[in-house]
Amino acid sequence: MWDRAACHGRSFLRRIEGLLIGARVLTALGRCLVEARPVVQVVFLMRFASGAALGTGRLRLGAALLGALGWSLATCAIYLCNGIADYAEDVGNGSRRPIASGALPLAFARRVVLVLAFAALVQAMIAGPCQFAVMLSYLTVGYAYSGPPFPLKRRYYTASLGGAALGLLTYLGGAVASARAISAPLLVFALAMTAWMGGVGGIAKDLSDVTGDRLAGRRSWPLVLGPQRAGGLMLLVAFAVAAGFTAAAAVAGHGLLLPAAAVAAGAVVLAVVTARVPPDASRRVRRRPYRVFMAVQYLGHAGLVLALLAPL
Repeated sequence: MWDRAACHGRSFLRRIEGLLIGARVLTALGRCLVEARPVVQVVFLMRFASGAALGTGRLRLGAALLGALGWSLATCAIYLCNGIADYAEDVGNGSRRPIASGALPLAFARRVVLVLAFAALVQAMIAGPCQFAVMLSYLTVGYAYSGPPFPLKRRYYTASLGGAALGLLTYLGGAVASARAISAPLLVFALAMTAWMGGVGGIAKDLSDVTGDRLAGRRSWPLVLGPQRAGGLMLLVAFAVAAGFTAAAAVAGHGLLLPAAAVAAGAVVLAVVTARVPPDASRRVRRRPYRVFMAVQYLGHAGLVLALLAPL
């Protein structure tokens, strides 16, 4: 009887131990998602959906949804990899992200990156050679942005170009996954929002991270030009993108005027917000231009959705 009781006791303890391990794994996976920045993940999904919506030809909705799932896995892998590579910078900048704060072990994060990237490639391979080629290019650029031996993020111009390439490939991925051809409106929208991402976002994201970037040996826009001149260049690019997008939207039509107006308004707000950031501001205040940049991405894509539902 005692042996049976002891056996049941050990079985119960093993179950409890299994539950605790499962809970720790789920917690770590949740922290991986936080590290991959859900706000950014949503923007990439919006880009992918825009590529599918603005293409020409019959939309394959099921294939597009599966493609979006695979693309999300790849994007999570890329940004989690970026979090791993940015450990020194994030610690220097006082970031509270899971990896920098020590809440997410680097070894676990690396394993998750490999699993996510592999799953994304398998999905793309099943979808077909074109989707696989685009996915492989996307993951390659994503790794090259952060990974050795020559990470693109080290230099200001390659960082901006790498970020822009990720955005442009996402629009292309949406069109390819849904079996649609590239249309003039898609080309205009994708190029405009990619220019906003690489030109404006490529500078805005570094304005608050000068300390950590300097410690890590990066050559970001604010470190090369100085924060004030980098901010001025960011605004110049923002207004150039807004003007070019508005002019092209007037010609291309297809509901692009509303998202173009959102970008133009965003450029004005960005100028106002940037002007109110003093040189000695805290990191939180210096982060405000980046928040405006992100908000414009959301508004631009939301404007496209509204325009497609009720064409202007």
